[in-house]
Amino acid sequence: LGASCDWSRNKFTLDPKIINIVYKTFKKLYDDGLVYRGERMVNYCTRCGTSFSELEVNHIERDDLLYYLDYGVVTIATTRPETIFADVAVAVNPTDSRYKYLIGKIAKIPLINREIPIISDSLVDPKFGTGALKVTPGHDAVDFEIGKKHKLPIISVIDKEGRILNTPQKYTGMKVRRAKEEVVADLEAAKLIKKTEKLHHTVGVCYRDNGLIEPMISKQWFIKIEPLAKPALSAIRKGSVKFAAEKFKKIAIHWLKNLKDWNISRQIVWGMRIPAWRCERCMEWVITEGTKPLKCTRCGHEKLTQD
Repeated sequence: LGASCDWSRNKFTLDPKIINIVYKTFKKLYDDGLVYRGERMVNYCTRCGTSFSELEVNHIERDDLLYYLDYGVVTIATTRPETIFADVAVAVNPTDSRYKYLIGKIAKIPLINREIPIISDSLVDPKFGTGALKVTPGHDAVDFEIGKKHKLPIISVIDKEGRILNTPQKYTGMKVRRAKEEVVADLEAAKLIKKTEKLHHTVGVCYRDNGLIEPMISKQWFIKIEPLAKPALSAIRKGSVKFAAEKFKKIAIHWLKNLKDWNISRQIVWGMRIPAWRCERCMEWVITEGTKPLKCTRCGHEKLTQD
């Protein structure tokens, strides 16, 4: 394209000037109320040992098996039978006439017979599988949104090393793949798999090693998206932004409307440590431009721990 680099201005990610800019930006975003630390659904790579942003997740097509499982009064379809122990509800679409009589009734998780409610939610796709969705807020982004709306509990059954926990003892400590094999074998032995079929679908993988990404709940640092996306959307709708091809306008609007709060923290040392210190007395966060604070700005306590 005829582009060339100005090598007189060569910079490295960890150059002092770059680090200073990053820290100043982080503090400004925090002071403006746009950066916060919270517990939300993130993309996690259990091999790299870190969370990722949406841009660091690649999406590939592949074939998997869809398992139709017996939940007592209803059958659900899932590609992840190893996560059934994290189920907290079964959801159906409120417009789905097949299941209206079941809303408010009780389903039972196979193998453990734990009772969970049958609820209705418009996020359920009535055309997928049986139209009944096992709700696992701890390990699926859509389920997490359903869980928030219905104030459902969150159960996590996969840890940050990709091992199974909070399940029957038999599976505890297993890696996810082996746990899936064992759970499927036990479901088959108990005649709780009604049928299986091939499913061609898209899954998220780590951009570094192409391993499967685990959606999981984790405490991370996020940027609030809505206050940033709102003026951008307004500019597009007012015509302040011109698109070289008009078709991209619709795509841009859809992208901005569906952005979720952006995960910016990582758990391994690829860059700069987050300039946030927590007071050991009042648990308040103190954000600086990179230098360690002498004391807590809220209570004056001198013992602070960097995140």
